[in-house]
Amino acid sequence: MTHELVAPSRKRRRLTKACKQTSADVDSHIRPNPEIPIKLTVGSVGRTLTQEHPRDERQGEPTPYSHTAQPLGNLEKRIAAIEERLSSLQVLAAVQAEPHYNLDKFQAHKAEMQPFINEVQNARISMKNRQTSKLQDVMPDLLSTIPPRDTCDQAVGCYLRTFEQIFRILHIPSFGGEYEEFWDNPEGSPTAFVLKLALVVALGGVFLSDRTASDEIRDLARNWTYAAQWWIMGPTERAAMNLEGVQVFCLLILTREANSLGGPAAVATESLLKLAFTIGLHLDPSTFPSLPKLQAELRRRLWVTVVEITVLTSLDSTLPLSSLVGTYNPKPPANIVDEELIAASPSVGTPHALFDGTDCSLQLLLLKSLPLRIQVVQQLNNVNHDLSYEKTLELGKSLSGHCREIAAHFEKGTGLFDSGLFHRKLLDTYMRRLILFLHRPFCLHARKDPRFFVARKICLESTLITMGYAESLNLPFGPLDDFARMSIRGSGLFKGGISSDAISALSAEIVSQVEEENGSGEPASSPITASDPLVQLSRANRQPLMRRLEHIHEQLRQILALGRPSVKQLMFTSGVLAQVKAMERGEDPRDAVIEALKESYDSNPFSLETLDWFGFDFSSPVSLQDHRRGADCDAERRNTDISSAAGRSAVDRTSLRRFEALQGNVRFITQVFGGIVS
Repeated sequence: MTHELVAPSRKRRRLTKACKQTSADVDSHIRPNPEIPIKLTVGSVGRTLTQEHPRDERQGEPTPYSHTAQPLGNLEKRIAAIEERLSSLQVLAAVQAEPHYNLDKFQAHKAEMQPFINEVQNARISMKNRQTSKLQDVMPDLLSTIPPRDTCDQAVGCYLRTFEQIFRILHIPSFGGEYEEFWDNPEGSPTAFVLKLALVVALGGVFLSDRTASDEIRDLARNWTYAAQWWIMGPTERAAMNLEGVQVFCLLILTREANSLGGPAAVATESLLKLAFTIGLHLDPSTFPSLPKLQAELRRRLWVTVVEITVLTSLDSTLPLSSLVGTYNPKPPANIVDEELIAASPSVGTPHALFDGTDCSLQLLLLKSLPLRIQVVQQLNNVNHDLSYEKTLELGKSLSGHCREIAAHFEKGTGLFDSGLFHRKLLDTYMRRLILFLHRPFCLHARKDPRFFVARKICLESTLITMGYAESLNLPFGPLDDFARMSIRGSGLFKGGISSDAISALSAEIVSQVEEENGSGEPASSPITASDPLVQLSRANRQPLMRRLEHIHEQLRQILALGRPSVKQLMFTSGVLAQVKAMERGEDPRDAVIEALKESYDSNPFSLETLDWFGFDFSSPVSLQDHRRGADCDAERRNTDISSAAGRSAVDRTSLRRFEALQGNVRFITQVFGGIVS
């Protein structure tokens, strides 16, 4: 018996009779009755068209469409509210259509409210001032430390003719007006101007011919830099977020470099760069059409100065240069005289040609090489990539081209504002220093690899040119020019021809020549006969180098006698000269170096009896041998030796620290030369 699977039958679900709709009903939904008015309903979900159907008189019941009329009460209220809002908008449009009437009415209300607004603003400023620490909290006698006007006049004039011509920071006529107002009412001068004046005096004091006044200003400069740095970065930093704050910051860093205060200022320069970005100096002033011409040009000059200081301090500190420095390139400042910027008319003050001497010509001259110098500093401070020899020669050639442009600029006798030799020496030293840093790594390899002989030659040329600018340094006889005075006081680039970079490069070249003369890297490998013509020729060619190094050595001794310590440089040159002479005699230079250090320590003016810079007199100074033995003793024994050397003199803590620092320098140089000659 077979069974068949049969699908169950499906029945269509039919609507009940009460729910049936006729075709007429459906059609009525689609085609509204033209005899019944259509009403627009505005709801939360949109707009709806509805028809109100009358009741069926025959049945007395609502029509099938009566459900659309249920919420009409609420809809009517909403429509009334919307119509009221539309009417208010129409009134507003009518008011806006009458601008003159509206503006006059607004001005009347503003004039009525202005006293109240001023009162509120003054109350807010007073409250902020009470909550903010004052500058006097750090240096209450700042105004009293400003030198007399005669000294300030000389120092300000020295600054304006030296640093200001290269690093444009001030608008000279505006600063002159504020300067006169300061002497009329010192107590009423703003804090920003007082700081600017103090730092300008500190920079100009470097070039004063009166050594006593210059030393007094330098003693005050340290406190002035502390006050300026506190004002910029302390609780009042918001007050420095403007052009005056950037001006004070630039002057602060230059003061530290020119007076050797605090070492390289690369960390502070990063803050200066961020402050410049904060107030928009990196943006071209043309994007702000409402700026006066004076403000626009001042912003351009300040941005260039900020970038120049950043590149300079990065080179001295060997820290990586910020990648933001070369990103923004606003329009360069105009080569225009400062007095022409006072006029408000844009047509006044036509820019001069590049070689025309104006207040801004030297800044523009240095600006031409800025992209190249940024590239060089980035390559020098980049620890991840080695600079190829070919790239080094290419960059050095470009820098040499800029050196020729600088020489051509000053050969043309460019105007009344150039201080001549000072600016030429400073700019050329800057370029030669970069060339030296570029080729120095390959110069050291040239002693074993002759392929790098060109780098060695370029290093020697750059060093001789740089140290040649120190020939005018003739202490204690003869007058000094501006560049010599800056070299005595400054650090880094401002050290000029007596910097450690130039001294070490020249010393390495002299030692290399002596080793080549001996025929071996060992100093005493074979006896040297003075009768050998080749030896005589080599020594004759080396004499100019030796004389230059001896001149630098003597000037360092005289600088130390002035109370401006360059102890490591002096000890270094003493050891190098002794080492070279011992190698020329075919002797072991170790003993000669030690003996030279002893003589430098005991002889005048380095002996402690003649140096009142330490604050007390030494009746029986400890010899160098005692210092070397004292390095192996404990701290208590060293302090006992120092106290006995001082005798019954009043030894304060500052003098004790200075003497201990001197001991450390002597031990340092001894250890360094012990490693060199070993």
